[in-house]
Amino acid sequence: MDAYNISNIKNILIYGDETNYQLERQALDRSGLFNVRTTSSSDDFYHVLESNIIHLIIFDSKIGSDVIKSLIKEIYYKGITKVPMVLIVDHETIDERYEYFNIGITNFYERGQVSYFVKMIQRIDKEETYRKSFKGMSIAVLDDDKLQLRILKDILDRNGIVDIDLFAHPYELLNSETIYDIYLIDLILPDIDGEIVMYELRKQYENAVIIGISSIEKQSTIAKVLAIGANDYLIKPVNEPVFMAKLYNYGKNLILRKENEMKTKVLQDLAIKDGLTTLYNHRHMQELLEQFVKQAKRYLRPLSLMMLDIDDFKALNDTYGHQFGDEVLARISKVLLQSIREQDIVGRYGGEEFVIILPETTAEQGAIIGQRIQKNISEMVFKYDVNITFSGGIAEFEKNVEQLIFDADHLMYSAKRTGKNRILYLLEEKDYLETYETC
Repeated sequence: MDAYNISNIKNILIYGDETNYQLERQALDRSGLFNVRTTSSSDDFYHVLESNIIHLIIFDSKIGSDVIKSLIKEIYYKGITKVPMVLIVDHETIDERYEYFNIGITNFYERGQVSYFVKMIQRIDKEETYRKSFKGMSIAVLDDDKLQLRILKDILDRNGIVDIDLFAHPYELLNSETIYDIYLIDLILPDIDGEIVMYELRKQYENAVIIGISSIEKQSTIAKVLAIGANDYLIKPVNEPVFMAKLYNYGKNLILRKENEMKTKVLQDLAIKDGLTTLYNHRHMQELLEQFVKQAKRYLRPLSLMMLDIDDFKALNDTYGHQFGDEVLARISKVLLQSIREQDIVGRYGGEEFVIILPETTAEQGAIIGQRIQKNISEMVFKYDVNITFSGGIAEFEKNVEQLIFDADHLMYSAKRTGKNRILYLLEEKDYLETYETC
């Protein structure tokens, strides 16, 4: 079974003879994810529903469709309409599934496929998460007819959506600084057509859900609205179940897109960032430096590189342990981020060594940033009364990437050889530098 943290479905109620679903019950118990109640008595079934919070109802088809229909009718009568339901079946037909669809059951499990059973419930749980996320989405409604605005708002309110803004004039929406997840746009508006509004919204918000709503039924109009970037077109008066089903599906797709974007970003971060400090790693800093060097050469602008190395870090690790060393690295990384300017880029170059790219900066100007870093590091308080100092070098770009790195590195080790706890920059030490020759 795939690992998944159940968020919504904890309490499950199963109706039917337990001897018919023993394997499924055992699978639920083994998962350790659910509290399961079973019953074959309608009175007990209703009592459990009324006295407990139930997140999922499972029916066994062996009790018969008439009994199930009667139970579901009573459930709805009691106002329990949001609990998902599952039917355990034995090789059900399309007609049988359609029959149960019509009374509100949309999840089916074929008896005996135990390895799939818990996964199916996990999928339903994930769907419930999407429904909760959907209810938190922001929706803008644009219609110059106040009655239509009220009708749409009432529908959304009834379905648990509360983040709704109503607009009676197109320019109110177009000039709004709020970015919405979903836009519901009437076509016939004062001063500007709804098609233009949708076109402008699509230009600004590539991933937003945009739905045109109008009493116009001409196919050419519908085609035009879809061609300019709307996701859908609904005809007034809207059918509430159809309207909400479409809105949910579009909202769910938007949620999935955002989830995928987040996963992609996590993967990208894993590829370019150091796991301990969350700073850019060595490889990515090399790539960024090459980009900045190209820009500096093209526009004839100054560029400097600062290399920093924690003094006596090996002794610190040997004395207090690697866990404390990791803590030092992580905390210093945060201070480095706080000490640099917005345009500067800091990375972990390896071990206890850090590198900072300083665009639009001479080595002499970089020394001022180095002084600020030294001051901020010196004010840090660590366990065991440990004081952390840095040695560093700042080189200004002149020839190529390799020479720039070599110069900064050479200056950093010169700082270590000449007393540590200092940052040397190229203008001071130029006469002492060797030349890095590229092949």
